[in-house]
Amino acid sequence: MPARQLATAWLRQQRVLKENLIAARGTGDREVMREAVARAIARYEAYYRVRAETVRADPVRFYCTPWATPLERGTHWIAGLRPSALIHLLYSESGLRFQAQLEDLLEGVHSGDLGDLSPDQLSDVDDVQRRTIREEGEIGDELDELQLGVADTFPVSDSDLDEKMGRMEGIIGRADGLRMQTLKNVLEILEPVQAVDLLVAAADLEIGMRQIGMGRYRRPDDNDKLYTHILQFEQNIVMVRFLKRGSSLSKLMQGKGMLDSERRTHSMVFDAGDNASQLDDRMMSRSQGSKVPSRSVDGQQIGSVLDRAPEKAPRSRLSKETGPRDGQPSDMEMMKERFAKLLLGEDMSGGGKGVSSALALSNAITNLAASVFGEQWRLEPMSAERKARWRREVDWLLSVTDHIVEFVPSQQISKDGTNMEIMVTQQRKDLHMNIPALRKLDAMLIEYLDNFKDHNEFWYVSRDATEAEKGGAQRKDDKWWLPTAKVPPEGLSDVSRKWLQYQKELVNQVLKAAMAINANVLMEMEIPEAYIEALPKNGRASLGDALYKSITDENFDPEDFLSSLDFSSEHKILDLKNRIEASVVIWKRKMHNKDVKSPWGSAVSIEKREQFEERAETILLILKHRFPGIPQSSLDISKIQENKDVGQSILESYSRVLESLAYTVMSRIEDVLYADSLTRDPSLGHSKKKPSFDAGPVKVLDPKEEIEKLNNMEAGDSMTLSDFMGWHEEQDAEVEKKSSVNFVDMLHLEDSKLSKLAEMMINKKTSYIEKLENLGGLRSPIPRH
Repeated sequence: MPARQLATAWLRQQRVLKENLIAARGTGDREVMREAVARAIARYEAYYRVRAETVRADPVRFYCTPWATPLERGTHWIAGLRPSALIHLLYSESGLRFQAQLEDLLEGVHSGDLGDLSPDQLSDVDDVQRRTIREEGEIGDELDELQLGVADTFPVSDSDLDEKMGRMEGIIGRADGLRMQTLKNVLEILEPVQAVDLLVAAADLEIGMRQIGMGRYRRPDDNDKLYTHILQFEQNIVMVRFLKRGSSLSKLMQGKGMLDSERRTHSMVFDAGDNASQLDDRMMSRSQGSKVPSRSVDGQQIGSVLDRAPEKAPRSRLSKETGPRDGQPSDMEMMKERFAKLLLGEDMSGGGKGVSSALALSNAITNLAASVFGEQWRLEPMSAERKARWRREVDWLLSVTDHIVEFVPSQQISKDGTNMEIMVTQQRKDLHMNIPALRKLDAMLIEYLDNFKDHNEFWYVSRDATEAEKGGAQRKDDKWWLPTAKVPPEGLSDVSRKWLQYQKELVNQVLKAAMAINANVLMEMEIPEAYIEALPKNGRASLGDALYKSITDENFDPEDFLSSLDFSSEHKILDLKNRIEASVVIWKRKMHNKDVKSPWGSAVSIEKREQFEERAETILLILKHRFPGIPQSSLDISKIQENKDVGQSILESYSRVLESLAYTVMSRIEDVLYADSLTRDPSLGHSKKKPSFDAGPVKVLDPKEEIEKLNNMEAGDSMTLSDFMGWHEEQDAEVEKKSSVNFVDMLHLEDSKLSKLAEMMINKKTSYIEKLENLGGLRSPIPRH
C-alpha cells in the first residue's frame, strides 16, 4: 500500500476507533471497555504490520514521511512520534484531570479515570518510561551511525546502498516495534476505563495534529487542550535529557517548570457528580478553566503539567463552587438546548447525519440517568440538587409521550340533547398504562434511598484505606472503585438486619416490576432486518454442537443444563444469552415460514422445533432472573438502535434505567448484609462470591401483577430505620410476636407465589395484527431522518 494511502486510511481508522472507544466508555462496563481496548490494540498491530510492508518497498522515502504536514514532521522522530510521547501524553492528560478533580479527591471522591492514578501505577509508568527512553537512545545511536557511514563511504556501490537501505528498514522497524511495545506496556498498567481514556486522547492528538497542519483546525483561544498537548511535545527533548542523565520524575517535578504557567487548559470530564447540573448528554464534554482557591500541590508526581500556578488551574465541574462564568442558565434555556439537540438527532452541525428521534430520546434518558445515578456508591439519600435535576429533566423527556395519541370513540351530547359518537384523541394505551407506573417506581426508589438518612450501624471506608481500616470486609469482587461497607465488631442489631432485609425485598419488587415492563416493551419491538441477515443458517450453528445437543436431549432439565456451564464472568453469561436468543429467533422464523416450504423438506419437525424454542426461552428467563445486572444482549441492542417508535423507545429506556438503579440499590444493601454476615461468621471470607439475589424458582413476570404486589407491600410500610425501631419497641409482647410473624410472611411472599420451574408458562405467541390491536392500532410518528 502506498505510504500516503496508508496514512489516510489510518486516520480514518483512528476516527472509527475513537467512536467505538467512546461508546464502550459510555456503557460503564469494565468487560466491554476491556474488549474495546483489546480491539484497539489489534488494530494498532495490523497497522504496524502494513507499515512494515510499505517500509520494505522504499525505506528512505518512508523515513521522510512525504504524506505528513510540516507540523507533523516537526514532531516526528523516526517516521512517527517518539514512543515516549505516549507516556508524556499520559502524564499530561492525567495532570489535567487531576487538577480538575483536585477538590473532589481531597474529599474522598474518586473517579477512577486518568486523573486518579495510584502510586503503584505511576511507579510502573515511570519504569516503562525509563526503559523506553533508553531504547530510543539505542535506536537513535544506530541511526546516527548509519547516517555518518553514508558520508564516510560516499559514493556508494549498489551493494552498499542495498545494505544501508536494509539497515534503514531495520531501524524503522525497531522504532515501530518500540512504539507498539510501549503502548502495550502502558495499557497493561492502566485500568480499562483509564486505558480507554488514553487511547481516545492519542487518537485526538493524531487527528488534531493533521487538522492543524492542514489548516482545517481553527483554534479559538489559548485555552484549547489539544493545542496545549501539541505544544507540550516541544518539551519532550528536555524530558529525555533529564531522564538520560538519571534524573527521576520527582526531581524533574522539583526543577524548573517546563510549561508556560499562564497557559490555561481545558479538562476532559467523563463522570458526573452531585452538582453536575450543567453536564449535557455527551460522553465527552469540555469545561472552561476557572479560578479555585489557592491550594498547594507540592509533591504531586502526576506529570509536568502540574507545574503551574494554582490560581490558573482548571476547576472541576464536579466541585461545589462550579458555575458558568456568565451566570446560571435558566430552565427554559436548558430545555431549548436539550430539545434542539434531540430534534437534530444529536448532530449539532445540522448536517442531517443524526440518529433517529427514537434513539436520540433513548440516549438522552440513558445519559441523564448515568450522570445523576452513576455515582450512587453508598446507601444514602440523593442530594437535593441531583433529585431536582432528575425530576426536572426526566419530566422534559417524558413530556413527549403526552403528544403520542390514538383515536378512540367517545360519547358527546349536543346542544339539542342528541347523543353522538365521535372520535377523540387520548394518550396511546401502552404509554397511558406504563408511564404512570414507571413514575411511581421512580418515586419509590428515591424514597427508599431517603430511608437510609438515619442509619448509624454501618459506614463506609474508602478503597484507598489500609487493610487494617477495611478489616475483614474488604471487597472480593472486581468492583474495586466502590467503598467497602463496614459494620460494628458485633455485627448489626437484629432490628437493623431485619429492616435491611425488608428494604431489600421492597427494592427487589421494584426491580421485578421494571424488568417486566422492559421485557414487554422489548418483546413488542420488531427484530431489525440487519440482525436477521447476520444470523447463522440454523440453531445448531448458533448454539454450537455441545449446547445444541444438551437443549435437544429428550431428558432435558434446565437446572442441570445451567449447572454444567461456566458463569465465571459477565462476558460468558452474555455470550450464552446471545447464542440462545439467536437460536430462538431462527426457530421462530422457521416455524412461521412453515407454509412456504414442504413439511418433509426439514430435518426437524415443527413440534420438535417449538419444543426446542420453549426450552431456550426457559433458559433465557432463568438467566434474566439469576443475573439481573448483566448487560443487554445483541438482540436487545439491535432493537433499541433500529427502533423508530418514539413511545416504545421512551418506555424501554426509562424502565431500563430504573431497573439499573434498583439493581444498584440492591447491590449496596447486599454489600452491607454481606459485611454483617462476614463479621458474625469470618469463615465466609474464604468465599469470593456473595449470596445471589434470588436463588428461588422463577416465572414470567407480568407488569400489572408485580406492581400490584409492590403496592400491597409498600402501602403504609415505607419507613426509616428510626420509625422501624420505634414501632418495634412500642408493641407489647403479643403484638410484637404477631408482627414478626407477619413480617416473616411478607419476606417470603414471593417464594410462596412463584410456581415451580416445570410448570412455568411461556407468553403465548401473538401475530403482528393482534399486537397492533392490543396497542390501539396506531404507532408513534416516524422521525424525519
